[in-house]
Amino acid sequence: MIRFALLLTIAALGILFILKEVFGFFLNTQGVTSKMKQDINDLKDELEPLLPKLSPWEENDFELLSFNRTDEIRETGVNPVIKGILTNIYQEKLVAFAYKEYYHKKKKAILIARTSAHEFYYKISKKTVEAFRDNVHLGTLLPDGSFIEGNDTIAHIDKSQSMSLLPINIRGKKVASLVNPINHTYPNTRAVKIFENVTDDDKEIILSLSLFELIHRTNNT
Repeated sequence: MIRFALLLTIAALGILFILKEVFGFFLNTQGVTSKMKQDINDLKDELEPLLPKLSPWEENDFELLSFNRTDEIRETGVNPVIKGILTNIYQEKLVAFAYKEYYHKKKKAILIARTSAHEFYYKISKKTVEAFRDNVHLGTLLPDGSFIEGNDTIAHIDKSQSMSLLPINIRGKKVASLVNPINHTYPNTRAVKIFENVTDDDKEIILSLSLFELIHRTNNT
């Protein structure tokens, strides 16, 4: 009888432990998701003072973007934040950005990038990156570099760590390349090169992918 009671107690403790872990994981996941939503709005507000410093975005600025950063601020802590401005090769300030990281090992983060014309933001997790422009969902970037919209792969960017140039394909056609942010030598290097005439919509996809890789990879080197 005592043995049976002991077994029941052990089983009950095991069930309680499992429920605690599952419930704790649920609260943790929901808590981070809720915090990320609030932090997106907070980071947008924090970028406001940088926006008057930006030069008006012009069509040819896309291919003049460089790796150079100015006005950079790094805030350390449990959830580190990096803010700053990307310039073009002529040192004109073009893109204000803010990046906040959660749980480094889980690779959760948010990134906001603002030009004078548009706002891009990204919800980053280990398996996906959700990309938005002006609050419209552009697509989902997967770990292999595929950029999907619904069930369709509409673009791809090479995720190589060693290649000096990362090809960008739109619907199977190579249209641009990004200098690998990990391997670039000079901050003033021209970051993006477009090879083909592309539509405005496709150019926004290329810009979205390029800004993400340009800022995210540099932050994590």
